[in-house]
Amino acid sequence: MKIIHIAPPFLALKEGMEYGGTERDILALNQKQREQGLETRIIATSDSTLNRTDTLLPTVDSIGVADIYDQNLTSSAHRSNTYAKLEHCAAVMRYVSNEPEAFLHVHDDYLLPFLNLLPNPSLLNIHGDYETFWQPEKHPLLMRGYSPLIAISHSHKKIFESHGFSIKGVVYNGIPIESFPFRDRKREYLLTLSAIAPHKGQKTAVSVAQALGRDLIIAGNVVDQAYFCSFKDAIAHDLSSHSHKLSAYLELPANPKIVYVGSVNDEQKKPLFSHAKAFLMPIEWEEPLGLVMIEALACGTPVIAFNRGAVPEIVVDGKTGYIVETAAEMIEAVKKIDRINPHDCRKYAEQNFSMDLMAQRYSALYQEISAAKK
Repeated sequence: MKIIHIAPPFLALKEGMEYGGTERDILALNQKQREQGLETRIIATSDSTLNRTDTLLPTVDSIGVADIYDQNLTSSAHRSNTYAKLEHCAAVMRYVSNEPEAFLHVHDDYLLPFLNLLPNPSLLNIHGDYETFWQPEKHPLLMRGYSPLIAISHSHKKIFESHGFSIKGVVYNGIPIESFPFRDRKREYLLTLSAIAPHKGQKTAVSVAQALGRDLIIAGNVVDQAYFCSFKDAIAHDLSSHSHKLSAYLELPANPKIVYVGSVNDEQKKPLFSHAKAFLMPIEWEEPLGLVMIEALACGTPVIAFNRGAVPEIVVDGKTGYIVETAAEMIEAVKKIDRINPHDCRKYAEQNFSMDLMAQRYSALYQEISAAKK
């Protein structure tokens, strides 16, 4: 079976990305499928740089994520991005017209209206939240025979079904667990890592660390400058210019402190995960999955998270971390974090979120959907 992965036009696919959960998923799944002997292609932005063994079918230069996060994006920028998205979709249609038998694994929401025009068997992998997806009340034609939709958690599935969508299945995103360094002896700092924005809750993480007199390392790219400024005064050290984030942190004075290390790529974040006493996830939205929680568990680092979205599907309360409702409860959870065995965290990640499991589940869906298409 030939598989064509179709990436969205926002970010380039490349090794060492500092941001881009969807893009990481595509690269990791594609690599695992090639290891399993499948023939794959990736349709992605023209500034993507894949391994020599991968086949890139380029579309347009990446347009960035301002459409999603920047409320003040100018009308001319919106118009330019809209044209780029349409060019991207047109390029996809041209490529796919030459591959009528290939299975299309679509990671790009913009293609939903076009998929029924193609003879190919396909599925659309929903990576984002419902608010940034097609709204059926505004686009009723999309509710008629669209491509099978796949959610990335049962919470994700439930939200979409509550709005009238039919979800074909759930496949958890996997990670290459063997590449994440396990460590059972931890340092005393707390860690939070995600895009800096209100719904990610970094301000709450700061208040938790301050109440406990603990170090907090904040990692992630700033997508909401105003929100970042709301807690920026609490940051004692900005290490965003340093390449070796953990080493730079360890050279700081021993007094309790809030540290910002900026955006981190895969190699920079792994030591931060593996040495952390706990990973804080004080989210203020229905997180579809939360790959960073899985990455923390793979390193043997327990997760303390607010009970939102897919958190209960990743964190086993009292075994791989704690599920809490408030900042006060998060403070109490940190106090008893030593009760969590790092080996249990790693084992749970291996059993539920490996790349092998992810690839197997998608292969089963490919076969089922292809058979139904004939």
